[in-house]
Amino acid sequence: FRRTNKMITNKKRQWRAKHISHIGPTAQNLFRRKHRTSDKCPRCQTTENSKHVVQCEHNDVTMIFDSGIESIDDWCTDDCPSQMKLAIIALLQSARSRYEPDWDAITDDDIKEAMMEQWTMNYSAILWGFWSPKWQKIQQKFLEGTRRSAALWFAHLSNEIWKITDDIWKDRNDNEHNNMDSAINKERNTIADLEIETIMGRLPKNTRLLPMSDRKYFSKNIEWIKRKRIKDKLKWIRRSQAILLAYEKIEENNREARLLRRYFIDNG
Repeated sequence: FRRTNKMITNKKRQWRAKHISHIGPTAQNLFRRKHRTSDKCPRCQTTENSKHVVQCEHNDVTMIFDSGIESIDDWCTDDCPSQMKLAIIALLQSARSRYEPDWDAITDDDIKEAMMEQWTMNYSAILWGFWSPKWQKIQQKFLEGTRRSAALWFAHLSNEIWKITDDIWKDRNDNEHNNMDSAINKERNTIADLEIETIMGRLPKNTRLLPMSDRKYFSKNIEWIKRKRIKDKLKWIRRSQAILLAYEKIEENNREARLLRRYFIDNG
């Protein structure tokens, strides 16, 4: 694990540490910190934590994961025992599916023992670069007669495996921030549209009662506002709520202003 981290940038090292510690910017954590309106995955609407990032059953995730497995297969071919390659790939697939691997598919006793120990460590351990010591002994025997290090080989393999999570996370963020047709953004648009309607309903019928700057700000019709991108809608909602809150505070502190405003609203 330490060797793996020495091969990457500080930024990636920090992200991986947060991801492994379950304190990264997943939907569940952002919702808990009140930086997000729900804890749902941007793709499948299941609660999103660190493990769900790879375990998400959305088709896009499956395609990225399967492509990553093919890359691992190619990377390992002729560079480790064939049974070890099969065992590692089986463990990766099981880490995603959360079902036990087919132990009988592995006939080498030493590799099967290492495989079983790896599974008992935690099914996500292999995704995050935590290896049973038994693997290194098997690979070092395979590399006998060369000047190559089994520890370094596993460090490189761990980075290849991490690329799967990296690629899935990049796609996840694209769905979160850029893809307006993703499930999360459709839900956000629905909620934002309802809030826009509520805000517009709280305005006086006669907007000439508003100060010139606010009258201009609220001059656009509701359909025009709803056509904005979700990011701009949320910005409009926050500013509108701040304006309305300021009016409410004036009413609370000034009885004459409150009575006058009520009169114009009722007769507006």
